[in-house]
Amino acid sequence: MNDTTQKSALAKAIGFDTWSAAEQAVFMTESGQLLIDAALNRLLLSLTESEVAQLELYLDTHEGMTDIVAYLSETYPNFDKYLVEEVVAFQAEAEQIVSAHT
Repeated sequence: MNDTTQKSALAKAIGFDTWSAAEQAVFMTESGQLLIDAALNRLLLSLTESEVAQLELYLDTHEGMTDIVAYLSETYPNFDKYLVEEVVAFQAEAEQIVSAHT
């Protein structure tokens, strides 16, 4: 099964297409935030105390998620790796749950 087919099967299994645009947007926003948080937590574990303090200062003074993700990607090369790994793990777990219930 290719990637597009997997995504379509997953969307169909959870009824994504039957949700309102607002419900879809909430799901996408919350899922995205969950994945970013997981990648950020992994990043924090790899940093020194002074690097964590510097990052916390940045996060406390910036609000735009797009800008924050861009900063994390540019400043900490492992962040992108962690984010991709979290997305892959999320997709695999979702597929496993859907498969078990279909």
